[in-house]
Amino acid sequence: MNRIRTLRKERNMTQADLAKVLQVSGRTVGFYETGDRDPDTEILKKLADFFDVTVDYLLGRTDIPRYSSDLLIYEKAHGFDEALPIEAK
Repeated sequence: MNRIRTLRKERNMTQADLAKVLQVSGRTVGFYETGDRDPDTEILKKLADFFDVTVDYLLGRTDIPRYSSDLLIYEKAHGFDEALPIEAK
């Protein structure tokens, strides 16, 4: 979960600062960042909301941090929008 560390550092926050936001211990944040422990669903939602990123981004399933025009540009560049049925568009 190195993305948590990266996002935290981008905001000039300590692990203790983020722990207060998440209502967990600083040690727990450290475990999330090293991958020794995985955040549960509620913590993932809090992280995504706080950092304004998607859960998929936090989990490393995508390199696109936000669903917005970034995603639409990516999909068009890779032809994903053409593969979708009209109902899905």
